[in-house]
Amino acid sequence: MNAKLRRCIKAAVTLAVIAVIAAAVVLSAYLMLKKQKVSANVSEETALNVFENTVADNMTEAFELSEEKSTQMNTNPYAEDEADDTLYATSHKTEPVTQDIIRIADMYAVKGDLTLKSYYPDAAGYTWELYDTDTKSWKSLDAETVYDELYRPVSSISLDLEQDIMVRCEVEKENSEESILDVATVKCIQSVTGISAAQEQVETGTGWLCSRDIPVKVTYRDNSSETLSGLYGLVFVDSLESSEVTYSDTGNMIETITTVSTECEYSYVNAGEKEFVIRYRDKDKMYDTNLTVVSADKEAPVISAVSISDFEISNIDKPVTVEVSITAEDNETPYPELMYAFLPQETEPEEADWTANPKFEKNIDKNGTWIAYCRDKSGNIAAFEKKIIAVDQKAPKLALTLEHSEWCQSNKIIADARDELSITYLFTCPETGEDSGWIDRNEYDVTKNGTWEVQAKDAAGNTAVKEITVSNIDTQMPIIKGITEGERIYEN
Repeated sequence: MNAKLRRCIKAAVTLAVIAVIAAAVVLSAYLMLKKQKVSANVSEETALNVFENTVADNMTEAFELSEEKSTQMNTNPYAEDEADDTLYATSHKTEPVTQDIIRIADMYAVKGDLTLKSYYPDAAGYTWELYDTDTKSWKSLDAETVYDELYRPVSSISLDLEQDIMVRCEVEKENSEESILDVATVKCIQSVTGISAAQEQVETGTGWLCSRDIPVKVTYRDNSSETLSGLYGLVFVDSLESSEVTYSDTGNMIETITTVSTECEYSYVNAGEKEFVIRYRDKDKMYDTNLTVVSADKEAPVISAVSISDFEISNIDKPVTVEVSITAEDNETPYPELMYAFLPQETEPEEADWTANPKFEKNIDKNGTWIAYCRDKSGNIAAFEKKIIAVDQKAPKLALTLEHSEWCQSNKIIADARDELSITYLFTCPETGEDSGWIDRNEYDVTKNGTWEVQAKDAAGNTAVKEITVSNIDTQMPIIKGITEGERIYEN
């Protein structure tokens, strides 16, 4: 409703209110005049003056009151428009309730208006096309962005369905050259005269359930029937009752019950059973049926972190006790009801001693990959791998090389040690008496020839030892023994 139309309606209402007030004022003045004539026996002229003055005063008061109310209501003639726009904009600014994808899929619909929607959270654009059976080519369709009941900005197209059609939607993704192409066929069916639950129970996971995904048994006007999934026009019906108690003049209680029904395309289902009313709506036709939806939690918990307390790696084969801390959450199971376990990779979760404490002690009796598990009350299990080395009895693999193989004034010993743990090095030369001490660097500069012993030790204390001889260091200047000039030789 635009602003002009609203202002016209307000003006009409205001005039009507003034007319009613005026009539009441006239009647009141007349009655008062009559009372005055009877009680005081005043003259006709005096009575008429009283009547005129009374009407004039009360009418003035009525108009002033009306104007005051009108001014209060219309301080800003566009206030209602702005309020409406604000409300509309606010709903659009609301974050989506879910980021679930809406993908066009095959469906069934009777002739008439048809709306198709597509939604991807990371979509940069949508291109809709309709297959033209006459030209055997795809033709572009105009689309608009609207907000669905879960506040998702969906791309939407409207069609007038007359026969079976094929539609496709290409979705461009943000920051990607890839695109997604969804294709769907809409089959045109005859008029529906009734629906019923195709089965007593429908099993599904938890989360937002689309009414169109519910299989229903459809009856047509020729009394034939079939079971369909993807029936266009199918909705959930939520009913809310309110009660108001009033009392009559004689003191009898009157209870008024008001039922408000809401039609929704989506409904949230938690784990367990829930009774639904499913409605098929085609213009002014409505057919309802009851359905039980059994929702099972099929989504595993999410483990975000696993930490192991500090411990010393030993070269003695014995278990090491550590504290394991698992951080996890689940979409359905409350945090206190989650269960945890920590097992070697080759051990199945069924063999675990589950605990409700996310922090617990565990004996690590072997090296390798260990897996942290989290289980919800529906039995879904999440896993998180952790590599642990608690016992190390193997020395590092060590290889030694020299930086220079030719004559040089200084050289460098390079130790290439491989181990799963951190390594420290020791470079010593008994001939020169040099000793580096244990260092983290795997290189050592030498300026004297000799045989060097290099040790590489891992965090568990396992040590590898190798020797390397440095013999290409030359720090002495050449000695000139004589100079030759022609055939003569000068000796020192």
